[in-house]
Amino acid sequence: MNEENTANDQNGSDKPPVEPLNIFFRLLIPSTVLFVFFTLVWMVSLLGDSPSPVARWFVNNGMWPIGVCFVISIVVGVLALGIDNKHNRTSYAQLEEKLKNSDQQP
Repeated sequence: MNEENTANDQNGSDKPPVEPLNIFFRLLIPSTVLFVFFTLVWMVSLLGDSPSPVARWFVNNGMWPIGVCFVISIVVGVLALGIDNKHNRTSYAQLEEKLKNSDQQP
């Protein structure tokens, strides 16, 4: 058994497992970018006296896309952190089990 472990160590194949990608962290970036974008467009629309229909729409209704992006960012952020926390707890439990098993072997 120890010969296999040393062979794996020499070949470099005994690397720690790669964490699976959490899709919610990847969704958090575009939702926060949209939140910042809509907030900046709304502020510029309020400061300027542009007669464009887009500027007038943002002055009257700009809080809706900002609010939607804010809620989406909060929900996606909480899901991302919750899934990451759950994954880390299971990873630590597996690591502790592996360490206990290696300490018990002669």
